[in-house]
Amino acid sequence: MRWLVDECVAVEIIHAMRHKHEDVTSVLESMRGATDLEVLRRAARDDSILLTEDNDFGELIFRHAIRNRLRGCVLLRMPTASNAAKTERLLAIIAAMQARMTGNYLVVGERRTRIRPLPGWDA
Repeated sequence: MRWLVDECVAVEIIHAMRHKHEDVTSVLESMRGATDLEVLRRAARDDSILLTEDNDFGELIFRHAIRNRLRGCVLLRMPTASNAAKTERLLAIIAAMQARMTGNYLVVGERRTRIRPLPGWDA
């Protein structure tokens, strides 16, 4: 699975994903300072799942109906958790829900994960 990881996500999480052999492109490394819309377009162009901790992407995707063939989006919504806890939770979700990430927006919290279909996804 290919990932585009937003620059708000900790470097430790990126390293852990790469250690688990995930195909990760970091916005911080490859397009630092890009706008949210540019990040969405890149994720769609590269057929990547977007990983972010920024709630603004949900607004762009759902309220403003950004339809750009985004493969999927995972929002880590664990504001008080340590990077180690976020990493552990994310890797568990990837292992358990990999098949459900395509065409969906996942909100990963400390105890539960919500899944919502992306608008206009017709894979």
